[in-house]
Amino acid sequence: MKKKLVTYSCAILGSGILIFNMTGCGKVTSDSLLKSMSQNMSKEENYKMDMLMDLKASGTVQGMSVDINMNMDMGMKINTNPEIAHAEGNMTMEMLGMNQSSPLEVYTVKEGDNTISYSKTGEEGWTKEVQADLNKNLNAYDFKEFEKLAANLELEKNTTDLESVECYALKGVLDGEALSTILDSTLSAMNDSADIMGDVNWAEIKIPVEFYIAKKDSMPVKMSLDLQSMMLEVMKSAGAQEEVEFACDKCTFELKFGSFGEVETITLPDDVKNAAVEKATDSAA
Repeated sequence: MKKKLVTYSCAILGSGILIFNMTGCGKVTSDSLLKSMSQNMSKEENYKMDMLMDLKASGTVQGMSVDINMNMDMGMKINTNPEIAHAEGNMTMEMLGMNQSSPLEVYTVKEGDNTISYSKTGEEGWTKEVQADLNKNLNAYDFKEFEKLAANLELEKNTTDLESVECYALKGVLDGEALSTILDSTLSAMNDSADIMGDVNWAEIKIPVEFYIAKKDSMPVKMSLDLQSMMLEVMKSAGAQEEVEFACDKCTFELKFGSFGEVETITLPDDVKNAAVEKATDSAA
């Protein structure tokens, strides 16, 4: 009798587990994926983030036709404790028959309540900028911000292989507010790069986005943004002068993540710290 009762109880329990599975208990969703990724990244002490940007634009300046091609390729190594990042890469620009290539290097460190950026472009010397805005200091490390994208992204039915990694694919369109949050977080660690946003009207911007998260461990793999509409707004804001018109033919921005737990300890070199000239603040604001 007791044996039958145990068997019967096990059968009911097994049936219950099966029903829970069939009704979607533990089902993967865009919300659950982004939360898992955020939790996993909160435990990472170091990783690498590659940033790729490709821009093609055209227009007229005082009646002269101008074609612009710009490409940025930056590799950023990040330590989260203590908070410090080192970005190094190159930016190329083709315009008016000229092709210019400039190496870029940035150190971003947290000191007390301030974020300090040391940057160098081309042959110029190192410059130093102190930012006291606590809402933007090194938020690139706070992946909890990415959880806010869940409502904007839809999980694809099938996984996809990306550089030999099986990934869940999340796709959708970001509104201006969501995009502003992510770009502020990412670009704040790159000092002057954030200035290209200017006085953009975020309400007019809709950005297609693709986010890939590894199925095996819920770690971020790649995020792709089509920033064409955003750059149109940037150009509209920057080119509000007379006789200046621009059109954006293409603007893509990619973030690739990897080397989790494999990045060496980053230190700010003494020669960089000692040679940097502090950037003058804009007192006209």
